[in-house]
Amino acid sequence: MLRSGIYYFRQDVKSTDGKYKSIRISLRTKDLSTALRRLENMKKFMRDYDDLTPEEQADFAKYYSGGEFSQIENTTLEKLRNKDMLVGFFYDQWMAHHADLDELIGTIVENAPIIDLCKKGMPDSALERYNKTWQAATDTIQARALLDLRMQNDSGARNKFNGVMGFLKDSVQYASWEEYVASKEEKTPVVMQPVLPVQQPESQCPQHTIREVMEDMFEQAKTKKATCDSRRLDIENMVKAVGCNLEDGYSKINNPEIISKICQWIKNRTSKNGTPIKNNRKNKMLGVLKLLVLHAEEMEPEHYKSAPLTRCIKTLRKDTKGNTSGYHGFTSEMLSNIFDPKHDFFKNYPEQFIACLIALFSGSRTNAATTLQFKNIRLLDGLYVIDFLEDHDKKQLKTEESERSLPIAQQLLDWGFVDIIKQRQEKINAKPKQFIFTKMNEYDDKKASNSFIKSFHRFLREIGIENTSQERYSFHSFRDTVSKKLEVVGVSDDMAHKLVGWKGVGTRSEYYLKRTQNELKEAADKLIYSEEELHLGYWKPIILEHYVNQEKYPTPKGRKPNKKQD
Repeated sequence: MLRSGIYYFRQDVKSTDGKYKSIRISLRTKDLSTALRRLENMKKFMRDYDDLTPEEQADFAKYYSGGEFSQIENTTLEKLRNKDMLVGFFYDQWMAHHADLDELIGTIVENAPIIDLCKKGMPDSALERYNKTWQAATDTIQARALLDLRMQNDSGARNKFNGVMGFLKDSVQYASWEEYVASKEEKTPVVMQPVLPVQQPESQCPQHTIREVMEDMFEQAKTKKATCDSRRLDIENMVKAVGCNLEDGYSKINNPEIISKICQWIKNRTSKNGTPIKNNRKNKMLGVLKLLVLHAEEMEPEHYKSAPLTRCIKTLRKDTKGNTSGYHGFTSEMLSNIFDPKHDFFKNYPEQFIACLIALFSGSRTNAATTLQFKNIRLLDGLYVIDFLEDHDKKQLKTEESERSLPIAQQLLDWGFVDIIKQRQEKINAKPKQFIFTKMNEYDDKKASNSFIKSFHRFLREIGIENTSQERYSFHSFRDTVSKKLEVVGVSDDMAHKLVGWKGVGTRSEYYLKRTQNELKEAADKLIYSEEELHLGYWKPIILEHYVNQEKYPTPKGRKPNKKQD
């Protein structure tokens, strides 16, 4: 039988319990004629061994192990009590002692340069490299297995093998795949010697600048102007990090060492205030660098080789989804600063104000707070509730516990939250499935909530709430703010889990801590914020006017959302 390119001897034998089992012993070759010859020997081994007495079987083992039976440890024989295992073991011993030593070493020497060249990226075809590496490795493994058995008791074989391997290790066989193929076709011996780098005359090397390669890449790919501007800035910063500029010749960075330095700079890059940059952003820069070196090879395939360079560009691990452990809750002073009437942000973005209130009185995550539909605000058992459900492509709740019907806190009801939402629905004659935030209807991607909330994050930085290496602040910080608030007002951990939508721990939390809507309402009503923190009295008439009639108050110019195509 043939497995992974190697021929095996296979036979069904009867064990001591009367059941038949299949045994397989490697014939250690992929050549059919050699396998057939060894197969006949193996069959003869099996027949001869069956006919022998225990004493004769010991002599059989001694003979076929090359006369070294006495040096085989008894523990090894104790593990090989089955006939098939014994025969296979002694057959390997016999093959190792009777195989041609020079042929075994020659197999390893012959395949070493093939593996070495494939590691260097030659030939260019990845499939061809895989096939040649696999074939060379298979031959090498089979030859090395027999050599290891041979060298256990043959010091001459060990010395010869070590000498050849030492010479092979310090030598470079071939400079290219073509040179190797030519040497095989001519069948002339190859002198092992280090290959010195060939310095081509300066005139033969193309004089493309980095900018020329970059602009040609943009032109060929027909990239959008905004994308081109972003990638152009990334490439400029990358080459500047290694002491180059866009007007330098591309050959300056056409070097694995330089590319490795650029990759290391990207890996260690931080923002202007010293906070780490997410790996997703770093991977985009690595992707732009890879596109650049690949396009250079397309322009000058004879002079610019991308394979040695792209091997240096390794993608970083993706940022863990939902990893929000670094976020901190807003302090009372921060809330007062965010909702301070001196800022015009919420006048220009009234939907952001309502989204913030939803998060502050529910502890919901960004996606849950910004993707609510008009149908999600309703009466349930005589109480107004907000349904946080994953019933739309844009809704991506993190856990099952996040899906819940949460009673609206009394302070939010008194402010007029439900009335404002209803007035907006009537104003635009909206269907129940429409989003309560008009901007969410315009975004046509699964990360619509992130796009929606970007302006709020910019606002935080503008008013001085910055991220540091120790503390991070974003819309998600409202969730931590609610958590601390519930702890301060004495709400139990189990009730807090139900309100905020956390996953409880243990069977008790999962099966037995059910809460009624009235119990949840009582706990939610404890979420009370001072006028100094939220300035709700000041903002109510402004948000009512700007949210309900937002078509009269256009949003300040900024990045336009990706709208649906009709």
